[in-house]
Amino acid sequence: MKKIGFILSISVFILILTGCNGTVTKDLRHAGYNLSQTKLTCSDLIPKNEKEEAPKQISYMNGDMAITTDGEIYEMTFDKAYSNDENCRKASTDIIVTATMDNKILKGDDGELYYAVGSNETEAYRQVTSEDNSYELYKMLLTSDEVVKVISDGENTYYILLKDGNVYKFIIQKPDRDQPYSVMSKVIVYSEEKYGKIIDFNIDMNNNEKTYIKTKNKIYRMQASNEKKCSKYADVECNYEMKPDKVVNKYYKDKIVYYGPDIIITNYGKIFN
Repeated sequence: MKKIGFILSISVFILILTGCNGTVTKDLRHAGYNLSQTKLTCSDLIPKNEKEEAPKQISYMNGDMAITTDGEIYEMTFDKAYSNDENCRKASTDIIVTATMDNKILKGDDGELYYAVGSNETEAYRQVTSEDNSYELYKMLLTSDEVVKVISDGENTYYILLKDGNVYKFIIQKPDRDQPYSVMSKVIVYSEEKYGKIIDFNIDMNNNEKTYIKTKNKIYRMQASNEKKCSKYADVECNYEMKPDKVVNKYYKDKIVYYGPDIIITNYGKIFN
C-alpha cells in the first residue's frame, strides 16, 4: 500500500507540473506566439528541473548564437541535434563577448573585434582587421567599454544600449571623406528613468512587433493600441506604442529562459516564435 501511495503521489506531482506548463503554453499561444515542434535540449542553458536554475543564463541571442551573462558563446540548432545529442554546443573559441553589433560583429574582453558568423569572405570568430571597409566604423561604435549592443538603422543611424541602462539614438557621419567618423547627435530613445535599467533591446523598423526593451523584471514590446480595428480594416493603420507584454511578464521571471525578437525559450524546453 505504501508503494502504491508513493507512486500515486509522484503521478499527481507530475500532473501538477505538466498542467502548469500547459497553462504557460496555452497562454503564450493565445497571446499570438507560435509554438515550435522542437523540444530544446541543452543541459548548460536549460535547467534539469523547474526547481533549479540552468548552469548558465542567456544574456542575449545573436542569430543562432546564444551569449551567456559571462560572455561565453553557445551555438544553437533548432532542428537536428548536434552529435552531443543536444541543441547547443560550446563554441570552439576563447572569445568572451562584451558587446555585439547587428548579429555580425562581436567585441571580446580583449578589446578586439570578431566576426560572429562566417561568409564567403570571412570565417566565424576570425578577428576583424583594417582590411574590412567598415573597420573604422566598427571601432568607433564599439570601442567604449560602456557599449553593450548596437543596432544599425540605415546609413548613419545607430541605436546603442549602454551600461547605464539607456538606449540611445546616434547619428554618425564622416564630415569629409578623409576625416574620421563623428557623432552628429545623440539622444535617449528609451530611458532607464522611465522603464528601469535596460539590459537588452531590439529595434526593427520593418516589423514593429519585434521592437522591445528588456529589464530584469519586465518586457516592454511595441503593441498596436488600435489592434482590433487595424487588424480588421485594410485602410486603418496600426498605432504602435511601447507597453508591457502582460502575458510574457506573467511568466518572465519563473518560466522564460530567454525572450528575443524571434524566439521565446521556456525553462521546460518549449520554443515559441
